Amino acid sequence: MTDNFTFPDEFASIFKDNIPYLIPQISNEPKESFIADYYSYKSEPNLVNMYHKNICAYPNTPNHFQGPGLLSKLQLHTNDNKIITVSSYLEEKNIITEESKTSEYQWRYSDSDFNYCIYHEPDDNNRTKIFYNDIYKYNTVYRICSVFSFDYDEKPGDNLYKFSIHIYTLFGPEYDFDYLHDNHRIKFYYDQASSTRHNASDTLCMCNIIKLGMNDCPFQQYLNKYSIKKTISELMELSYDIKEKLTDSEYLNLTNLIHKLNKQVELD
Repeated sequence: MTDNFTFPDEFASIFKDNIPYLIPQISNEPKESFIADYYSYKSEPNLVNMYHKNICAYPNTPNHFQGPGLLSKLQLHTNDNKIITVSSYLEEKNIITEESKTSEYQWRYSDSDFNYCIYHEPDDNNRTKIFYNDIYKYNTVYRICSVFSFDYDEKPGDNLYKFSIHIYTLFGPEYDFDYLHDNHRIKFYYDQASSTRHNASDTLCMCNIIKLGMNDCPFQQYLNKYSIKKTISELMELSYDIKEKLTDSEYLNLTNLIHKLNKQVELD
């Protein structure tokens, strides 16, 4: 693991170089109707109508929850042999209850998928596709979550929130082919950056990826903020431990100062 609360520049460089080939591609593609339907018409059908547009996703990366013996991750390496592990999964949300969960739908990862991601060799005929109509559920919206885990050898069942960037890509009729900006969102995670488990960053737009590794790196800003919050939490615990050694007024002043500091961090 890297030093606490640091997002190394070498991670930012490799991440930005490879991101166009690793996040899902969403497209509108023709899908053939079942061929038997052609012969069921009493009159000659219009062959054009045998095809229809269907929203399609190329997930590009392996499904994190694949079973034993199946590829469930990709790995990129920096020059000093640090690891970026990449996997993904399908998330579904019920728009009535607003409950989100990991979909049971999984996909296999092919050699063509690997060659596209690593060697940038396109082979759309053999790459893995997910057709929206094949997974559609009423009152459900879908996102493909691409997980980029830094500096640890992530395995199926591992903590996906340990030190990672999650990119969420809309998949379905909500996807806006005219204005791509709103189709993707990102979150930063580092489970050591706060005493609160899975304390994620705010949900951010994809524009923030450009700033990774720069002076105003948003991941580093997130780490800085939550490292202070963790220190504040430790101060609170310490103040409670030494409470008996302080007068009531001293303890009250100390806790007030800690709360004031915590509020200031929340406002920043």
